[in-house]
Amino acid sequence: MILTLAPFRDRLTQILWGLADYEYRFGRKAEAIWLPETACNADVLRILIDLKLRYVILSPSQAAKIRKPQTREWLDVGDGSIDPRRPYFWTDRTPEGVPIPVRQITLFFYDGGISRAIAFENAMKDSAAMASRLDAAFDPGAEEDQLVHVATDGETYGHHHKFSDLTLAHMFRHELARRGMEITNYAAYLDAHPAQWEADIKPGPNGEGTSWSCSHGVNRWQADCGCGAENGENQRWRAPLRTALDWLNGELTRIFESEGGAMFRSPWDARNDYIAVMLDRSHRNISFFMEKHCKGNPDMQETVRALKLLEMQKFAMYMFTSCGWFFSELSRIETVQNMKYAARAIELAASLGHEGLEEKFLELLAQATSNLPNHPNGAEVYRRMALASRMNEQSIIAEYGMNMLFSASKELALMYHYKFSLEARASKTVNAYHFAAGLLDLKNVVTTERSRAVFCAIYTPASMPTCYISYEDTEQKFSTLSNYLRSMTAERIWEGIGPAIEGIMGAQIFDLRDMIPEMRVRILKLMHRSRLHSLSETHMSLFNEYMPMVEQWRALNLPVPRELRQEVESGACQFVLSRLEQFRINNDGLELDSLAEMLPRIRACDIDINHAPLRQLFGELLAEMLTRLHDDPTSANIRNTVKLINNARNCAISHWIFDAQNRALRLFEYWQKKNFEPLLAKNGSCPECIMEAAGIYSELGICMDLVHESIKTASSKIRTY
Repeated sequence: MILTLAPFRDRLTQILWGLADYEYRFGRKAEAIWLPETACNADVLRILIDLKLRYVILSPSQAAKIRKPQTREWLDVGDGSIDPRRPYFWTDRTPEGVPIPVRQITLFFYDGGISRAIAFENAMKDSAAMASRLDAAFDPGAEEDQLVHVATDGETYGHHHKFSDLTLAHMFRHELARRGMEITNYAAYLDAHPAQWEADIKPGPNGEGTSWSCSHGVNRWQADCGCGAENGENQRWRAPLRTALDWLNGELTRIFESEGGAMFRSPWDARNDYIAVMLDRSHRNISFFMEKHCKGNPDMQETVRALKLLEMQKFAMYMFTSCGWFFSELSRIETVQNMKYAARAIELAASLGHEGLEEKFLELLAQATSNLPNHPNGAEVYRRMALASRMNEQSIIAEYGMNMLFSASKELALMYHYKFSLEARASKTVNAYHFAAGLLDLKNVVTTERSRAVFCAIYTPASMPTCYISYEDTEQKFSTLSNYLRSMTAERIWEGIGPAIEGIMGAQIFDLRDMIPEMRVRILKLMHRSRLHSLSETHMSLFNEYMPMVEQWRALNLPVPRELRQEVESGACQFVLSRLEQFRINNDGLELDSLAEMLPRIRACDIDINHAPLRQLFGELLAEMLTRLHDDPTSANIRNTVKLINNARNCAISHWIFDAQNRALRLFEYWQKKNFEPLLAKNGSCPECIMEAAGIYSELGICMDLVHESIKTASSKIRTY
């Protein structure tokens, strides 16, 4: 969230969560924190000082004035002219403006020109040119050490600018050293060069702070300021959206203070510490958290209620995620995602008995007008796009039951954030009518809430699958239901099964319309699995029959008829998919050999098989094979990995290469650390297997001398194991 626009408690919680998450992942305390959009004002800096953080990174446009050591005169740098090559310190002041020397934090203002060039001008396309530009940023006449540093979005490298992640790596590995530049980080530089110059920052309009991506302070996240405007669209929706979310946050705060005050020793301390539970939801850790923060000894129901309150607060903060206001249109996925967070917070409040929030929230959202005619206002966007993705326990049970209708596989133990335990089951098939019933124990692993339910899923040829669900008298209802299904006959079906099952289960019934789209797709694929398989077989049969015809057209340099090309293309995709899926099952390289024989013919006919299912499967298989080589680096697995890479290339599919390269390099580091002993142990002490492994790196286009030379050296030196 934009911290300067948040209430104090939300600012504090977000910063504490970030610091705790860092320590959990890296095993050490952070010395600083990245402020979202570098949005900052004096109040935010005070919190950072309170938490003993050393420094913060800001845009040069956020600096207001500076002064040299041992002087009283301030120099105006409000035009962005601050020298970014040195650190500055900021001093807190009393309400009367008196400096408090013991309360200081270091400010690093990044080089704005170079940062903009990297972010918006593709300056990172050439590592040598970029290094030279960094080198030129130093003042050769300066008497003090200097720091040249930039700040950009992480996704600049490789996402916004393709391959710039590689040029960045090359620059750090080679180009900076060639120019005599020393690589450091902020903490190390600050250790050797404590800030001597003082700086003050701009307060921004109404004291709400400034940021690096809005020239109007932080209005990009609350007003139609023009920043982020696209295609003539306005952002008049921004203010009503923030008003609606601020109102909702206020109501959720009131609920949390009221209920949390009765439950926790300090509800806000409990919320600040909730990150510990978010990172580790084990029973032991949740028990420790409750013992630490709750009054008395909470029972199971009280624990569930406490966790729901804290989850409600989590989503109340998530709904202010900054990218929700960043762009031009209200119905973009970023803004809709914030609405989804709001919907979940409202749902949790309702489950605690606080209903009616959504109605007022929709009234406020209706004031936010979209730029698109098919999305008139925020209320409609919320209804159509946020609520459409809402899942509840009943829809998840319904998917579980429908899955049992069409799948003979083992029951699922975990779906979404629910653990399932199927205590009993019953099924019946009469003609084309399918029935599946079960007695379930389920646990929400987030809130620890437990439920016991009985369900009955039904599929008839004339309708979509449905599922009856009941939480009352579950054992008795399941027993009655089981007896009914055992006695099911064709005659009973004709008499009408709906009223009979409804009489046992009650009227709570769910169908595909009550599920999110992803659920519907999975169930439909299960329903029509045999037909889809038959269709695939048909496509492959036609491919085998018509492929020679296409080759004849191509041999005579004639355009292939459109209907023939389309049919062969579909069949070719199915052929490759079937071979890959078979390889996944039996790990037999012969499947890959048959692919290698056919793919050149497919490419020679200019048939495009670079389709989404193939891209996904190739990526998954390559990841699986490289993972397998860590534990089972046999010669056969090495050869199959090389074959798989070659086949992917022959399909003109390359999206997997960066992930595969990274995995392969991590694998090499592991082998090198172990002196290649795992390879030798798995392959009868044969050093030639190490040279086979080199083929993986060659095929992946990893042209690092270190890799190849290390493999060759190991191969030549190790003759016995």
